[in-house]
Amino acid sequence: MAEGAGENARLKKLLAEQMLDNAILKDAAAKNVWSAPSVQGFATSQ
Repeated sequence: MAEGAGENARLKKLLAEQMLDNAILKDAAAKNVWSAPSVQGFATSQ
């Protein structure tokens, strides 16, 4: 039983790390200046 609990804890940690990595990548992609409308050829009115 303890072996299963240890494996469960390890898998939960891996999942949490992957979810954090995913959130970081999504945040970085949202802030990527190369995907900004002005860079893609769209005019911005200000």
